[in-house]
Amino acid sequence: MALTPYLAAQAQTDLLEAVEWYQEQARLGSAFHDEFAALLKVLCETPTLFAEYGDIRRALLRRFPYAVYYEFTSSRLVIHAILHMKRKPTRRY
Repeated sequence: MALTPYLAAQAQTDLLEAVEWYQEQARLGSAFHDEFAALLKVLCETPTLFAEYGDIRRALLRRFPYAVYYEFTSSRLVIHAILHMKRKPTRRY
């Protein structure tokens, strides 16, 4: 049974900022969004696929240097953050 995805407010902001940046720099905004959507589908179908760090799991996008931080319950997948892997994090997911 696939989980229902939910993007926390900060994750929504992260996604929007990444899509806008890639669109402005290289016209790759839709490619970034499509890759995130594909990963989200995988996470909803197999949420235990990626490494666990305490209660949070991390999945990496393939084409872009971003990590998706998430957790799940029996019915819902919660995306907490979508962070660039080469930036020094200023916040914890």
